[in-house]
Order: sequence, then structure tokens, then C-alpha cells
Amino acid sequence: FEFGIFLRFFRVCVKRMNAAGVLVIVALILAPLSVAPSSNTTAPRVLLVDALFPNKLAAWRLNEVQAFVERFDTDILVGHRPSDFTFDWEALRLSHGLDRYNLLIFNPRFNHLNVHNGVGMDEKPRFEGRKFNGAVRAEYMLRLRKYGDGPVRFKDYAAVHHIFLDCWYDFNVTSSGVVPAWKQSIHLYPGGGMRTGDAWRMSRFKSMPEEVLLFPTQAFLSDYCREHWPKNPTIPVYGAPYLRQGQMPVSKRMHGPTDGLVVCFSSIGNMREKGARLYVQLAEKYQRLYPNDNVTFYGVGNVPASPAVVTMKLLAQAALDEFYRNKVDVYFNLERTRFDNGWPLGGEALVHGIVIFSTERFQQNLRNGFYFDEGLTIVDERFLASTLEALHEYAVNPEKLYRHSRAIQQRAFQVWGYDRQMKVILDAIMSRNQGSNVSSGKFEP
Repeated sequence: FEFGIFLRFFRVCVKRMNAAGVLVIVALILAPLSVAPSSNTTAPRVLLVDALFPNKLAAWRLNEVQAFVERFDTDILVGHRPSDFTFDWEALRLSHGLDRYNLLIFNPRFNHLNVHNGVGMDEKPRFEGRKFNGAVRAEYMLRLRKYGDGPVRFKDYAAVHHIFLDCWYDFNVTSSGVVPAWKQSIHLYPGGGMRTGDAWRMSRFKSMPEEVLLFPTQAFLSDYCREHWPKNPTIPVYGAPYLRQGQMPVSKRMHGPTDGLVVCFSSIGNMREKGARLYVQLAEKYQRLYPNDNVTFYGVGNVPASPAVVTMKLLAQAALDEFYRNKVDVYFNLERTRFDNGWPLGGEALVHGIVIFSTERFQQNLRNGFYFDEGLTIVDERFLASTLEALHEYAVNPEKLYRHSRAIQQRAFQVWGYDRQMKVILDAIMSRNQGSNVSSGKFEP
């Protein structure tokens, strides 16, 4: 509705109400700004096992956690947390409803995090999370406040879902037999223990019980599941949950005559594997070949220094989304490994209408059923001149850039939307909880 109508309505309310009534209206207006979920008293109680939460990086991980929190009574267990990632409670407090949680601290290394217990609940006594030191072989747990301060009992959960294969392995090594296999599921992303080309590393997972439900995110992971875990129910959900439930596309505007082209590369990983140095080389060559083009190259995260590239530190996902949405036109994914990472890296850029230049040596666009066409330019290291020519075409042809931006954004929403990603996973877990058999499925492009 129009803001002027709302303002007149609000003034009338102020004249006719006391202060308490005005505060109620203000609260109702501000409520949608916080997407913190409310407790669902009829939902199954689910344990989500992760290695990083709460951390403000990676849209796919944040959206997966949020989907569980909104659908189920979800507690979050962090089994083994790498030390080089930040603990971002305050940044995620509203979006993920962290005021509803107590922090149970198992590893004394995290005792300093006890300051977060009681945040947003000043009227209640501060929860003492440190009294759980040593209670569980893990780092810490976010447990819903309504479950009080009693002992941790994994058998109380209707389901246990693991983000990454390593999370499943560590959980079952440290709590063997407590949760039956049929209650457990794994979202199989590349990495996180899932290194299909490393037979020695993968050997420790050979004895996975056949009742564990698997959700592979790439076609080559489905291949591995069929070969090594053929009896496990397997439901492909190719890609990642880059989109929240109800998220709508925001289209880019067409460039005007004075608008420059903005190119971006982002990585938190190994520079050689992710192609960071190749990106810098491309930027330097482009500026030599097309010195009159108005093109700016950005490098976010682990990117070598170069006069041709504006480097930036890693951004929180919210800031990265804003950067992609408002500034970036072209994203480079120059992944050089075979099956160590999913394809394409940088999928969260595509949902903002950013066209992508990507290496693609193993037919993953087709095998995953993504079928990206307009807006995807394949990078072949043997023919980098054609890559630079294609980039130059976008710099001088804003109509083509705009058309391809709309096309790739539309396709990204089709294949990575909530209904194709997290809804599939949550529905399968719910069906199992209700006693239904879950059969292996097929990803429909």
C-alpha cells in the first residue's frame, strides 16, 4: 500500500490510543523485519549436526539451518569446529532465532561463549552453559530454551540430520549406537569428508549402515552412492539451498551508457585449486587488450594482489548478497579440481542475476540437470583469448548482458529454489518420522 495512506492511519491511531497502544502498533510494524522463527509445539524434535554454526558465511549453509529451524523443533550440535572461522552469534541472532536457544558448552575451549546465554531474555536468569563441560564429546550445542537445563539425550530426537559426511562420522564415533541409523540422514556436499577420489580417506565410511538416508548434491556423488552404498535410500538434490523459502528474484537493471562492467571472483579456499591466480592473469590480460573498456575486477577473499584487481576481505553473507545484487555483473568460477568441489562454485551469485564464466571439464552442467545456457560462458584454459572476447562483448553490449542476466537468474530459481532443495529434504525426514518408507529418487531438471 502507499506510504501516505499508512502515515495518515498511524496518526489517527496515535490520537485515539494511549502510549501502550501506540507501542503495540510499532511492534507489529517492526515484527516482519526479524525473520526469527517461532516455536512449533507439534513439530518433531530434530538434531542438526554441523561444523561451523553460527557462522555468517555461505548462503547454502545458512539457508539449510534456517529451513530446519523454521520447520522442526531443531537443536544444533557442533561436533568439531575449525578454529579459523568466526563465531557470529549476534549477526545471526534475529535471522535464525538464537534468542530461543541456550548454549550448552562441552569443550572448555569455548567457555568464553557463555556470555551469549541470556541474550534477549534479560527478564530470566542467565543460563550457565559451562556446567556441561565434558558432558558430550563435541564442542557445543544450541538447544531450545524450552527443554530446560537437563542432560543431553540424543535418543530423544526423532531425527538427526548431518551437514557433511564428516559430521555423520564424528557423531557416530563419539555416540555409537545411541541414535539408530534409520533416524539419520546426510546432506552429501563435496568436501567435508566426501573426497570421492581419495580411496584411503573414503575407506573409513565403507561400513555405513544401509538405513542412513542420503541426499547427494552432485551427479558424481550419486555415482559414488550407487557404487559404494547401493542399499541406502538416496534422494538427489543437486546444487545447494541458495534460496530461502519465499525468496523472490530481484532483476538487474540494464546498464546505461556510462555504467561500467563489474567482474568478481570469490574464494576462501586454495588459490591454485580455485583458480585465483588464473583470475588475476585474466584481469591483467584484459586490461592490456581492452584499455578503453570501463571494466572493474574485484577479488574477494584469497586472491593474489595485483594492480588489475580490487581485493576485498571476505564478506558476511548478507553483505555479499548486497554486493552481488547492487554491483556485480559477471562472476568467475575457475575451479581446477575434478571432484573436490561442487559445480558451479558461486551459485549464490547466479540467483542475483549475475552471468557466470566457469570452467566445466566434466559435463556437470548437463549431468546435474541444470542446463544453464544463456549467461554461462565456458572457460577453457587452452583458449583464454575467447574468454576475454566474450567478456568484452558484455562490456560493450548492455542489451545482451541484461538478457543473459534475466535468463540465468530465472533458471537458477528453477533448479535451486526451496521446493527443489530444502523442501525435498525436510519432507523426506518428516515422512520417515511418520513411519513411511523413503525410496531412492531422481532429480528432475
